Amino acid sequence: VYGQALQVVDLDGDGRDEIVDGFLGGDHSLHVYTAGDSPEQNWTRSTIDQGGMAAAACDVADFGAGRKEIVCIGTATANVKCYLPHRKTR
Repeated sequence: VYGQALQVVDLDGDGRDEIVDGFLGGDHSLHVYTAGDSPEQNWTRSTIDQGGMAAAACDVADFGAGRKEIVCIGTATANVKCYLPHRKTR
């Protein structure tokens, strides 16, 4: 499944980190894992890109728009993509 890219960052501004996880091989995917609201709840996986990103590396930063964005470089998919902010709905 060849997990490659990994970042830990507070994407939604709630004070708790999410995990950005990219897969170089297999299904070429990018996911964000978010912890539940209480310690008893499991993490939830959200798919950001399914099949279009063989993430060799990712970074998360404010690239000038006043919000955190995910940028990844794909090897087998030969691309660079910028993903808009992941926001938690309350």
